[in-house]
Amino acid sequence: MGTQYNEEVFLTTRQVMEILNCSRQYVSKLRNKGVLSSYRRGNEYLLSAKEVEALISRKKTIIKLTSARNP
Repeated sequence: MGTQYNEEVFLTTRQVMEILNCSRQYVSKLRNKGVLSSYRRGNEYLLSAKEVEALISRKKTIIKLTSARNP
């Protein structure tokens, strides 16, 4: 699925785009704001799979809280 360094799995920008169903610009925005840390390999960025998973979990929590407030 992703590239593994020192037991941690990293994803390409394209993989993150597919997982989050978002644009390249949105992934760049998350990277630039420090929401997702990244490493540059050649001309591509590698992003932490753990951080992508954590971002998805936070989004699900926010959606649940919002839904609970607006029945």
